[in-house]
Amino acid sequence: MRLAGAPWICVLCLALSACGPGFMLPLENHVRAQDIEALMPGRTTRADVLLSLGNPDARYRGDAVFCYRWSELLAFVRETQITEEVALLMAFDASGNVRRVEKLRAFRGKTLAKEIDAWVEQERGAVP
Repeated sequence: MRLAGAPWICVLCLALSACGPGFMLPLENHVRAQDIEALMPGRTTRADVLLSLGNPDARYRGDAVFCYRWSELLAFVRETQITEEVALLMAFDASGNVRRVEKLRAFRGKTLAKEIDAWVEQERGAVP
């Protein structure tokens, strides 16, 4: 019996599973795509965010920036989940309305924590 093609089947399955959009693992602060789409800069309030998403995983600059973190499943390989950490950051204006929303991932060798720190620092400079 010849099994030389078996490793290629695993590689092909991994490649094909990574092509899909992935889905979010259910975590305490699980954020769905429709939750993100519902955030309207200038209209959605801090209270609206807290009611729909719950308490953030982190707050920066007092309550001026909220951060929600979760993992997205990229693939399954031999009963092992390959996931990626994701963060949703939002900045609020002085009146408590969402001003900016962005979904972050680790990028160009930076960790997600470094990406979050850079985003928050950019916000610090954007708002007096």
